[in-house]
Amino acid sequence: MALLLDDEELRIEHLPPKLAGVELPRSHPEQPPETCFAVSELLPLEQVEADYLRWAEARVNDRASLARALGVPARTIYRKRDSARRSRKR
Repeated sequence: MALLLDDEELRIEHLPPKLAGVELPRSHPEQPPETCFAVSELLPLEQVEADYLRWAEARVNDRASLARALGVPARTIYRKRDSARRSRKR
């Protein structure tokens, strides 16, 4: 199905009758999908970076591939992980 509009906004009256009573999904889900990295509040950049690195590591098989995907040398991944561990121990 395709809709063409002259208006800037799609409203319920633009829909065919069989769709008019259908409940549409929210435009912003309450929780982001697992495939997205998101934070719910402002955090120190070091914390966001550490959380992102853990999130990314869970999705990539090895650190060399992770480094390539992130566009950094593999050594940077090791250094950032070690730095995050030391910060958590404080």
